[in-house]
Amino acid sequence: MMQSKQRKTLAVLVVALFTAGTALAAVPGQAAAEWPAWAGQDAQKALAVAGEPGGDSSQGALLTEEAAPVESGNEAVVIDKAGQTTRVAIADSSAPARSVPVDKRKAASLQDLADRGQQPWLLDPVLVVKNDAEKYGFSRQNDTFTLISRVHRGPGSGTGEAMVLVQQKEKFFLVRLIQPAGPGAGSIWQINSIQQVKVVARSGKPDVGPGVEGLDYSKVIKWQQNVDAGRELWRLDPLQVARNEGKNYGFTAQDTYTVVRKLSSSPIARHGEVDVQVIHQGKPYLMVLVKPFGGDGAIWTTYRVERATGGRPAPEPAGRVLFSTDKLAGWDWYKGNYPRDMAFAVIDNYKARSQGNFTIPGSILEQVKDIDYNNKVVLLAYLGTAGGADNIEIEKVTLQGNTVTVQVRTRSAKPGEMETKMLTHPSAYVTVDRTAVDIWGGTNFVFVDQQGRVLEKTRLVIDHHR
Repeated sequence: MMQSKQRKTLAVLVVALFTAGTALAAVPGQAAAEWPAWAGQDAQKALAVAGEPGGDSSQGALLTEEAAPVESGNEAVVIDKAGQTTRVAIADSSAPARSVPVDKRKAASLQDLADRGQQPWLLDPVLVVKNDAEKYGFSRQNDTFTLISRVHRGPGSGTGEAMVLVQQKEKFFLVRLIQPAGPGAGSIWQINSIQQVKVVARSGKPDVGPGVEGLDYSKVIKWQQNVDAGRELWRLDPLQVARNEGKNYGFTAQDTYTVVRKLSSSPIARHGEVDVQVIHQGKPYLMVLVKPFGGDGAIWTTYRVERATGGRPAPEPAGRVLFSTDKLAGWDWYKGNYPRDMAFAVIDNYKARSQGNFTIPGSILEQVKDIDYNNKVVLLAYLGTAGGADNIEIEKVTLQGNTVTVQVRTRSAKPGEMETKMLTHPSAYVTVDRTAVDIWGGTNFVFVDQQGRVLEKTRLVIDHHR
């Protein structure tokens, strides 16, 4: 009965990522008059030359001379300015694709800016298209820009390739981008071609299956229908669901919400479970969220809330352990505060990082000078100017998604214990495989102590140009 009712009433929008082929089209030598009428005169000129007038475009076409049509039937989900979602499929891609040759000198100049941490939008293909929108007849304010695909090294170019779908009223255009300086998270993106495509709207139904026991399905079905209609899309994000539904349990916006476990299937919810730890008034609680229906467009909702201490403890963050030791169990920090010059570093290039504005003394950095940085990344913890009994070590390194949690353990003399007055500068480091933390778009590093206190946050984008 319940399953039958669900099948009749649910129409979940399946959020399917568009996985079109990644060989980028380049059709040189076509007259401006053949370009679709949507492109104004300025856009036609921009498509006919590489970047600014006089740019060196002799080797700008990094891709094949043959156009690589997008396979019909590939799908994407477009969210318009009003927040409405539409699932579309490419129905026709026979229109000519016009190439945008790369100005090598300009690209080198822009890459230099990105290497120096300036104009970070150059590292995001969607932001690159938005920045150049007016140049090619698009509107940054009125059109929608959706990332379709992004690959580290495309078969057509040997470098990074990305596709962005632009919706301009009823028309759609496929913008293809490459990384002219070579593949890597730190490499800029440049538009390489633009092609008008035709799309058709799609619909989809979820895999309903057996539901989650104990849920009020009269409410859950209505929530799912609202999402299907493009409303209350926050219900697709378990963390937002925890924040919104948490108000029913007395939690507030000032509380801290952290996803501590994700399960694609569990004994209570075969379509997925997410556990969220909530720190409310200094006490930990656990919100267990479930997916009552199958499908990528299915909602999340709260199954139960419980104290994370005394009963079932909050689960440890799931993820891949990159380093771990069990030799520090007896260590504890009995002093109120850590030294003021305490510091942490993530080093993937010793020469560049050692010349940075670190508060870590050069004598400490010297310890990691001879590491094989072609294959390793160093995680360095410096306790600062400390007492004779004080020390610091790295206990565990865990990778989850694009976040690396580095748990350090600190030690100080116990109250009443004798301690020498000699000042020390304790430090510790571990190495992790470079490939493990070379994540597209960068990796977040969070250093915490044994009490879970966040000591430092930093971000690393692996340098592929050194």
